[in-house]
Amino acid sequence: MDPMTVARGHGGDTSRHSSDPGLARAQDEFTTIFDNLVVDDSSNVGLITVDELERRYIERVLALTAGNKSRAAQILGFDRRTLYRKIERYGRSV
Repeated sequence: MDPMTVARGHGGDTSRHSSDPGLARAQDEFTTIFDNLVVDDSSNVGLITVDELERRYIERVLALTAGNKSRAAQILGFDRRTLYRKIERYGRSV
């Protein structure tokens, strides 16, 4: 399966989240962020790292879940411990 299809939430098993408004908002946010990345072969202007993209996405999902880390981890597809490790890795900005 095309990785971009999966990343945009159009692939794999989404049936368990199909009626989840939090997931729908998070997927829309990811699509907006992803689609607005500047892709220019001549320079790296406007490009961000995958780590930065992940940090921003985690931050947004946490905001959408009002800081509920268990719910955010579920939406992100992470184990809660993994989410805590990522928050620690990215610092308090998340």
